[in-house]
Amino acid sequence: MTSFERGMPGQHRLGPDGEWELDETLVDERYVAVHIANKGLFVFTACSHAGLINVLTHAGNRFPDVPIYGVLGGFHLSGATESMIPDTVEALEPFNLALIAPAHCTGWRAIGALATRSKDRVVSSAVGKRFVL
Repeated sequence: MTSFERGMPGQHRLGPDGEWELDETLVDERYVAVHIANKGLFVFTACSHAGLINVLTHAGNRFPDVPIYGVLGGFHLSGATESMIPDTVEALEPFNLALIAPAHCTGWRAIGALATRSKDRVVSSAVGKRFVL
């Protein structure tokens, strides 16, 4: 959906013939969107291999009458996808999220860029951490 999120470089999938084939676009990205009363949608991402903005855009399109309140999960902005950090941080702004909780595969450079731009709306996520909304 975005011009800068083109999938996960080097990603493969097991094809129907049992052979591994290149699958960098990941059109079947997984996420869970929960509607929290009086707040909006909270999106739990897996690794966002298709791109965090693509994930949030899709969730917003699926539930057009519900604002997206926050996101928690892996944003996969490390390694081969670090070049997308500035574009992702910029494209995140129009969502006006109250909470951004990057996890496991986001990468420290992306967490730093998000925190610099979004200040106290960014809260690192970790196993066992509790969030009270």
